[in-house]
Amino acid sequence: MIQLTDAEIKNRCENDSVYKRGIEYYLAGRIHNFTYNKAGTVFQAFVMGTSLYRVMVQRYHGELYTSCTCPAKAKYGGDCKHIAAVLMYIKNNQAEIEDNLKNKVAYDLFKEFEEREYIPDELKQPVNIEVTLESDQLNTSLSLRMGIDKLYVVKSIKKFFDDIDEGMVVEFGKGFSFDPSVNTFKDEDMKLIKFLREIYEIDKINTENSYYRVDSVVSGKYVRLTPSNLEKFIEVMNGSHFNLVLDGKSYYDVDVAFEDLPINFKLEKGNNGKNLRLIVEEIEKVRALDRKGNFFCV
Repeated sequence: MIQLTDAEIKNRCENDSVYKRGIEYYLAGRIHNFTYNKAGTVFQAFVMGTSLYRVMVQRYHGELYTSCTCPAKAKYGGDCKHIAAVLMYIKNNQAEIEDNLKNKVAYDLFKEFEEREYIPDELKQPVNIEVTLESDQLNTSLSLRMGIDKLYVVKSIKKFFDDIDEGMVVEFGKGFSFDPSVNTFKDEDMKLIKFLREIYEIDKINTENSYYRVDSVVSGKYVRLTPSNLEKFIEVMNGSHFNLVLDGKSYYDVDVAFEDLPINFKLEKGNNGKNLRLIVEEIEKVRALDRKGNFFCV
C-alpha cells in the first residue's frame, strides 16, 4: 500500500500553484474510475480537466512513479495537478483502500501486469504505427495499423485501449502481439495516441453514462472525426506522415503544410470590354478534405 503525506505530494508538484490546483480538483470531485491492483501498489484514475486525462501511480522498489496523459506532465517533468489530485485521493482514502485489499474486493485492472517484471518505458520495444484518414462527402474517419516488422490492422480501437488499460496482451496475428509490459509507442507517435485515447475515453463516458442512446464515434477499426477533431488531427500530424483516402482515391505519405493554395486568380475583361471575368488557374489540382473547405489535398 502506498503511504503518502501532504508534504510529500506538495514536494512532487512542479510548484505550489500546481499543488493547490490539485487539491481543488480533488475537492471538486474530478476523479473518475479510480481502480487499483490487489497489492495496492498500482493505481489508475481518470481526471477531468480541460480534457479527460489518465493518471497512473505505481510504487516500485520503494520509488513512486507517476504518469499523466496531459501535456503539462510531459513538458515540465514534475507532478501535474491531475496527479496531485489522485495522490490526494489515495492519501485521504487509505483506510478504505486497505480494508478493500484485506477483504479482496478491490477492483483489479492489472492481473497480468502485476505478475510480470516491471520494465521502464525507455527499455520497452517501440512499435511502428501507420495511420490512414478516410474522407468523403458524408464522414471523416481514421484507422490504424501497427507492428514491428509487419503492420497489422487494429480491428477494434476500443478493444485495443480496453485491453492495454487492463495490462492484457493484444493479439494481432502469429507474427505480432502488443504486450503493454514490453511494448510501447515511439515518442513521435505519442501525440497521436493521446489524441485517440482522449476521443476513446470521452466516448466511453458518453455512451456508458447517458440515459439516451448515444452513437459511438469509436466503432470497429474506425474513429469518426468531428470537424473540431479533424482540425486537432491535422495539428497532431504536422511534421508526420499519414495515408489519405479521399472520395475513394488513395494518397500515401501525405504531409501537412500550412501555406497558400497553389492556385492563381486572374481578372479579364469580357468581349464587350465592360464585364469582368474571374479565371481560377490550377483549381483542378485542389480537392477539399472537409465539407467546410478548411483543409485541402494538393
